[in-house]
This record gives sequence, structure tokens and C-alpha cells, in this order.
Amino acid sequence: MRKVMVRNERMGNRRGKLKVFLGMFAMMFMVFAGNLPVSAAGSRDFNKTKTVSISDSEAHMVSGKFTWIKYKAPKNGYITVAAEFGSRKYNRSEGYWRLYASNKKTALSEKNIPYSVGVYNTGSKHARQSIFGVKKGTTYYLRVQAYDGVRISCKFKEVKEKCGNKRSKAPVLKKNKSVTGLILPKDKNKDWYKIRIKKAQYIQLFYDIKSDGKFKISFCSIIGSKLQSGKFGYTSSARRLVMKQHNSVTNKNSKINAGTYYIKVEPVNKYSSGYYRLRWE
Repeated sequence: MRKVMVRNERMGNRRGKLKVFLGMFAMMFMVFAGNLPVSAAGSRDFNKTKTVSISDSEAHMVSGKFTWIKYKAPKNGYITVAAEFGSRKYNRSEGYWRLYASNKKTALSEKNIPYSVGVYNTGSKHARQSIFGVKKGTTYYLRVQAYDGVRISCKFKEVKEKCGNKRSKAPVLKKNKSVTGLILPKDKNKDWYKIRIKKAQYIQLFYDIKSDGKFKISFCSIIGSKLQSGKFGYTSSARRLVMKQHNSVTNKNSKINAGTYYIKVEPVNKYSSGYYRLRWE
């Protein structure tokens, strides 16, 4: 009888020690786990990774939360943000995005730019990429409202420009030479270039634009009055714009007379931003 009681007592002591050990192990694990880095579902950074993945469970339709992707521009230039198929549950990746300032309140692009990529919508008209002008040292946030899992990439390209923000400060654009310019979100400045014509001629201006919005290109007289203008958006390659003189009486076009003229480039609205290239031939 005593042997049985002693045996039970020993078993009880072992179980008690085991419980204490497991309790201490659990506490140590919790402390250790608390020191591990936690990846926030709504926090991303393009400066740390060129491609950001948003899972199906992190999508706005499931979590009810936006995904904010941070980006700080290393130099003046433009970024191309592109959507890639990234859902494991569905045959498409759809949603909206919009560019914001560092305070996450000031919008810097058009409202809810749609993207759509996947198996079923190869010919979709929805944007698969967006282009935004960015300023050196400035922090931006891309707010993504994903319906499904998606992969979003960001590529930067530097832009060096030499333009005048006033007509009086416009640099000369020489024939067979090119100039590049950068338009930033909510930029109120206008880019000016001067052209000198020695004899009457038609002016062939080639333009290449990388932007989600549109830029207005105007051909102006020596006093700045508009002679010809147009609104132009994204181009996959350079396009030609012919400058000519229009006679409202005869309703005919003729060559531009010799003299000094100006070319003005400006955003169509406060959300138009990006890059342009001009060449006079």
C-alpha cells in the first residue's frame, strides 16, 4: 500500500514539474516572439523592393483596408507603376490606385485610376500602368484599393531638363536638337523654349510624352500670344506636330514667317504629371 502511495506521489511531482516547465517555456516563447519584426499588412515601400505583393486576404475587398506603398524619389524624374497578375484564388487582378503626398491626404493624381490584369481580360482598356512625375527627396504614397491579390512594380527614370519657367528666360531650341522636360503634380509652372527662324518655313516638332494625363503644347509669337496649340497624352513613340500659319480670311495655311517664336508646355490640369521630349526638325 505504501509503495503505491509513494509511486503516485512521485508521478504527481513529475506532472507538476512538467506543467511548470511548459509554463516557463510558453512565457519565454511569447517574450521571444514579441521581439520578432512584424510585417504590417497595409505598409509597403518601393525603395526597399521594386515589386510589392498584395495577397488575396490583404485585398481591400476582404480586409476593408487600403494598402499604402511608400516611395521617396532619389532624383527628379518619373515613375512607372505597373500591375501584374497576383491572385491565387481568381483568374484576374483588379482594383484602383491613386498617388498621394507624404501626408496621405493630398491627392496628386486623378481619382481611382483603375487597373485590370489577368487571364480573361487580355484586351481590357483599364490601365495596367500609370506614370507620375516625382521630385528629388520628396516622399509619395500610392494608395491601392485591391479587389484581388496583385503584384505592383515601380520603375524610376531620371529626367534632366533645361527650360525656362518664364518666356523671358526661355533657352533656345536649335534645329535637329532635342530637349526633355518634367511636369510635377500640381505644378503651376510653364516650360518655355525659344525658336529662331531665318526664313519662312513649316516647323516640324516631334513630341514624345510619358504621362497618365495630358500636356498642352502651344506655339506662340514673340510677344507670347498663342498661334497654335493642342492637348496631347501618352505616346509609345515620337509623333509629329506641324506648326503653320493660318489665315482666317482665306482659311488657308502658309509657312511661318522668319522671326523669333516660343514653344510653351504646360499640364492640362493639376493632376497631369510626367515626362516629355521635344525635337525640332
